[in-house]
Amino acid sequence: MVYINTPIKSDNEVIERAEVMDSLMDMASSNNDIGMIFTNLIAGHIEHNEKKQ
Repeated sequence: MVYINTPIKSDNEVIERAEVMDSLMDMASSNNDIGMIFTNLIAGHIEHNEKKQ
């Protein structure tokens, strides 16, 4: 939950989230898999953060 609820304060945090997303996508077996859903939530959080800046 940290990756979708915590504000992104640095580029390193974006990179960390991207690495987690890669791992989750590798483990997902379909687009409806919980890993893929979580990946989409992280991506949305990153996008929302980028729009704020």
